[in-house]
Amino acid sequence: MTLSVEPYSDAGCRVVEHCPYCGGEGSAAVSGRDQVSSDGTYWRYSRCQNCGALWLKTVPNDLSPYYPADYYTHSPAVLGGRIRALVVQAVLAARYGFPASGTVRYLSQIMRAIPVDTGASRFLMHVEHGKALDVGCGSGDFLYSLHLYGWEATGIEPDERAARVCSDRGIKTIHADAENAVVPANYFDAITLHHSLEHMRNPAAVITRLAKALKPGGKLVVVTPNASGFLSRRFGPHWRSLDPPRHLSVSTPRALSLTMERAGLVADIRTASTNVRWVCRASAALRDRGSLRLPPSRLKVLSLTIASKVTVALDRSAGEEIICIAMKPGRSCPGDEGSVANQSP
Repeated sequence: MTLSVEPYSDAGCRVVEHCPYCGGEGSAAVSGRDQVSSDGTYWRYSRCQNCGALWLKTVPNDLSPYYPADYYTHSPAVLGGRIRALVVQAVLAARYGFPASGTVRYLSQIMRAIPVDTGASRFLMHVEHGKALDVGCGSGDFLYSLHLYGWEATGIEPDERAARVCSDRGIKTIHADAENAVVPANYFDAITLHHSLEHMRNPAAVITRLAKALKPGGKLVVVTPNASGFLSRRFGPHWRSLDPPRHLSVSTPRALSLTMERAGLVADIRTASTNVRWVCRASAALRDRGSLRLPPSRLKVLSLTIASKVTVALDRSAGEEIICIAMKPGRSCPGDEGSVANQSP
């Protein structure tokens, strides 16, 4: 795809010259069109020469028009939301020591037989009276599950509609973007970012600020697309997880490793392909049909899914998602609580 002939969107945008993870120099990597809108606009990404991350070269000053009313994380907490909450509770009980009774106990027995954790549980061990912050919490499905377990659950959500839904579920919700939200220092047992880091203008600064909000010994969990994964390489501009312009950057294991180290966190980073079938189907639809509404054949999706899983079995860094579980060193001490405001890292 030739840069000189595509209709690019530069109006109302700011240019990002350096990698938002490590500050490295970049080179032109890929250009893809908005996968949700049908206006034909293309967006350019640069790839960092140091850490391999992708970032949007021109970022809209106002991103709200690019999030449709039916965006998947912003749906009201109807029956589907309650079912998701039950499933998350069951995974937490089956694998991470959360208490269970009734329906959750029955579902947890089923979950013990399923070898894959989709990341919806955020890989958190149970803490009595735990305090959790979910950044980019959407309508609050995950936090609602923790709330039912007695955790003090707090969410940060920039979308007004989603924040209202989350608040209506009895969850403390901060309506702000992650860069500007004010949260207490040394306060949270767990902070989670599930497919939200890629939506942030300055992900490295956000991670550094969130590290300050963790208690010593607290856990920061990030699940995000992998720009160095098999499907990214296979589909290029049609990769569903590119998702311009909503995904302002797409990380790599090396980019997250550098970011966590600079934030003072000790990280365990791996990749996984739990959502690979969905990404294969959507990416193939974009490449072959030009629309998410025109799915490819089941045989094609199956062959792509098998190819992805075989590649990941041979190369553990090639998974579709990066899972980063980072710990803040030290032990919590009474009286450490302060606040982390909108300050430079």
